[in-house]
Amino acid sequence: MALWACASDWTGPQRAGAKLPSVAFTRRAREALLRQQNAEDAYAILQGLIGDGALNDATFRGQVLAVMRAIDEAYYLVHPRAVVAPPSSGVRHALPRWLRATRDERLLTGFYADHDGKRLIPRGPLLRGARHPTASSADSLADRFAALTVATSVLDQDGRRIPVSVRTIPAAVARGVAPGLAPGAESIAFVPIAEAADDIQARQRETEGQGWVDFQPSANVDAQSCILHALTEAGAIDLAIAPEFMVSEEHADQLAQALSTTNCAARLLVAGSGATRQNTNDQPWNEARSVNSSGAELWRQRKLWPAGLDEQRAKDFGLIAPPAGTLLYEDISGGAELIVADIDGLGRCVILICQDLQAQLLAEQLMIQYQPDWVFAPLLDSGVGENRWMHRRAFALSALSQTRFVIVSSTSLAAKAGYSDPACAMAIGPQEPHADGGGEIPRAFQTAKADTQGAARVAIIQWRGGRWLSSTLGAK
Repeated sequence: MALWACASDWTGPQRAGAKLPSVAFTRRAREALLRQQNAEDAYAILQGLIGDGALNDATFRGQVLAVMRAIDEAYYLVHPRAVVAPPSSGVRHALPRWLRATRDERLLTGFYADHDGKRLIPRGPLLRGARHPTASSADSLADRFAALTVATSVLDQDGRRIPVSVRTIPAAVARGVAPGLAPGAESIAFVPIAEAADDIQARQRETEGQGWVDFQPSANVDAQSCILHALTEAGAIDLAIAPEFMVSEEHADQLAQALSTTNCAARLLVAGSGATRQNTNDQPWNEARSVNSSGAELWRQRKLWPAGLDEQRAKDFGLIAPPAGTLLYEDISGGAELIVADIDGLGRCVILICQDLQAQLLAEQLMIQYQPDWVFAPLLDSGVGENRWMHRRAFALSALSQTRFVIVSSTSLAAKAGYSDPACAMAIGPQEPHADGGGEIPRAFQTAKADTQGAARVAIIQWRGGRWLSSTLGAK
């Protein structure tokens, strides 16, 4: 982390123009890391190798980068990517005591080290290859490494400080996520829940001249049953996701209990989002619940940035429109923490609820620093579609990472507005580099609509061979 702070202050040309040290220097750095059992001893040897240098000394800069590369290679031995997919040679190194200690520290805290608002974490994504060193078309310190990166513990949402909490979740049936049969070849079920115009009810109120609107499923919509029936219809599935505002905390509790007694669950279910029982200033939080196939809770994520509807959008959805130039805001409180879940065998996962996908600079910082494998985005919108805001935003963010974005919306608002036959499901990314590092392969993209033939309403999108495939259940 000290070397990172040093090298991050250099310009791109200063890093690119660094003079690489000898093979013997690199070998001594690697030996110091893998042969020393005590962390302090290894540190002292590395520090002695580099010595004191000056910024204008290309030899010193090269030595710093070489030692950082050696540390990165040592940590790859305990990186989730290497553990799940070991080298083809099958060679296993005996881990020095200091490396085992930092590995265990990450399992407990989510990071290898934490100092002065910075964290040493595994370089994401956790189950795919790290970004190519030339992916930015310019020098990038982070892209030089495959196993390690330094990330901030606080992100910036329009000037607001949002702390990041990292959680490690094991590959386990009871309290984690069950291992998949083919990591990197996942199938996803999207459950729209509300589709007809009267499946969503909106309640409006006004305080101090500000209009508020609360969305929730109508009395005729049973979110728990919709999800359970969809999972039963989908069969063996890896991931499942439901939309925003459709699953309250109370209904999420009931769903988790029902999953504990059934065999129809996905390995990981992002059970939409909805109002919490707890509130502040008479406003609940909009909270998403993530559970495993047994219904065990893995983590919760509260929406950080409540959205608003302008005059025209409010009219489209049959609401009392706010005055021109103002917004009708969601009647919820803003969340205060972002959860990053590192799941063994599945990867690094984040939930960005609707407007949070638009949050600047938070979403960009998240992609660049944490490089998640998955971003789950439950929406309340008039469906999803190509060239709409969710597509444009995910497409732009996928240029910063190899993230796969999984987006779902109910379609009830589309029916209210008179839009015809909208899609409820969208999967986008990652952006894949060519094998030789030149150019890029177009980002994978797919939308899907809920199956009209099955007993339950669900859309299926599968990741196969570097692209997304949509299917109806009847076609499987």
